[in-house]
Amino acid sequence: MLPRLLRFHTEASLTEMRNRTSCLGALLLVAACAPEPIEWQPAQDLGGAIGATTRLIVDENAAPRLIDPPVPAVVLPPAACATSVVAARAQGEEWYAAWFLARFDSSVVLMVTRSTDGGSTWSTPVVADGRDRGRRGCSRPRPALTADSAGAYVHAAYFIEPIEGAGVWYTHSMEKGTIWHQTIGVLYGDEPATASIASAGDTVLVAYEHPGSGGSRLGVAISRQAGHTFAERLRVVRVSGTAREPRIALRGGRVALAWLEQPRSTGGATPAARARVQVGALR
Repeated sequence: MLPRLLRFHTEASLTEMRNRTSCLGALLLVAACAPEPIEWQPAQDLGGAIGATTRLIVDENAAPRLIDPPVPAVVLPPAACATSVVAARAQGEEWYAAWFLARFDSSVVLMVTRSTDGGSTWSTPVVADGRDRGRRGCSRPRPALTADSAGAYVHAAYFIEPIEGAGVWYTHSMEKGTIWHQTIGVLYGDEPATASIASAGDTVLVAYEHPGSGGSRLGVAISRQAGHTFAERLRVVRVSGTAREPRIALRGGRVALAWLEQPRSTGGATPAARARVQVGALR
């Protein structure tokens, strides 16, 4: 009787293991067949140059374009990093500006201010993120800033070195820049990385130079919860030279990612850098 009972339990255990294996295989198959969150078209050259204030847009014809729009001037405090100032228009005469403020120990604080009269006057700056413990001072990539014209959300992405780990971080405000909410680590890495940010409703996209890649890769993080979580992270661009200064744009489900590409030198003259772009449909 005991051998028969033992055989029964053994066969039942084997059956359960087979069922679990089959279920796992099915889950892996579904994951393998799941479409990418963005359906990208092949990369191509993009007319124009990418400078410090250059923004990427998707125009009414769903075409990507680089623009350098005029931005209002901001009077900065003495310790502000002048090269880190960025500005974003919400709607009408409403603007936001952000910059890094250097501390005495060469760490920085991310500051944000708001104007409702086109930049003639600005509100008292508030601290959006004061956790940096690095020693780079103003020698760091500028932050990225965008304001959703359809709502009150303001989004920021930036490289800092807090206790939690160096990398590209994100925060947002739902109160017109007066209060900034929980920070989220987009991607960790000690190598300073430039970021870009775009939003439309509940969708927020952060493009970044991939830390630790030596400048050869660009990634994109996707939030479909208005920046409260980033559940998807993609490696989009990989080049043999360097891909720097990412710019991302979003309009009507159309995504565009632009960057400055420097081909690797092959022993002769150094090839000229060129602006490149990749366009895709957000699924």
